[in-house]
Amino acid sequence: MRANVLKVLSLSFSILLVVGSLFFSPTQLKVFANETVVENVLPLTPKDETVYGILDNYGSVESVYVVNYFRVPVNGTYIDYGEYEYVENMTNTVKEIINGDEIKWTLNKNPEGFYYKGKMLSKELPWQVDIGYKLNGAKLLSKS
Repeated sequence: MRANVLKVLSLSFSILLVVGSLFFSPTQLKVFANETVVENVLPLTPKDETVYGILDNYGSVESVYVVNYFRVPVNGTYIDYGEYEYVENMTNTVKEIINGDEIKWTLNKNPEGFYYKGKMLSKELPWQVDIGYKLNGAKLLSKS
């Protein structure tokens, strides 16, 4: 039975690892309404960021994705920062404007907030993960 469990684990798809969650960084999110920075909105627009690492069967990082969320209390231009291979709007059809590591979204007020995901250029995680397989004390390859 144990061998079957190990076999099922080793035949599974890439491991999805949630490596970070809910980083509140309101100072990194700029909000513009009528091209004027809305200072009093910043405390109301904390940014939540969840980082997902896609790992192979041995713990090597294949890719890193970030899902970002922020409140949209007023109509305006919202600016976030990150080094992404691509970004994808998960809330509506508004297209982003990317300039280097700056991502701009012109959004209408939305009580549900705004979500987008991005595939990071870097494949670095804040932890090193090493996955191994053993059966009766003997090391196995994940394909076994």
